[in-house]
Amino acid sequence: MQRENNQGKLSSLNIYSELHPNMTETGVVEYFKSLIDYNMALLLEACLRESTLPTQCKLLHLNMAKTLNLFYSRTDGYTSKTEMQQHVDDILFRSII
Repeated sequence: MQRENNQGKLSSLNIYSELHPNMTETGVVEYFKSLIDYNMALLLEACLRESTLPTQCKLLHLNMAKTLNLFYSRTDGYTSKTEMQQHVDDILFRSII
C-alpha cells in the first residue's frame, strides 16, 4: 500500500482508505484479507459443487487464485527479490516431517 502511495498509483486499498478515512491502514488490510478468505472459500465451494463446467477448468481457476494468494499473502511477492525464493526453498528443500 505504501509503495503505491509513494509512486502515486491507485490500488483498491488506497481507494478504500479514502472512502473510509476513519479506518487505519492495518484495519483496511485486515478488511481486504477477510474479503480474500471469504471469496477463496466461495471459489472452493464452487469448485466442489457439481456443474456442467469441467472439473479441470474449475481447478485451473482455483489453482490460479491460490497461486496469486501465495504471491501477495504477506508482501508483494511479485516484485520482491527474496519472498518467492523462501517459498521455493521451503517446497524443495524443507522436510515436511
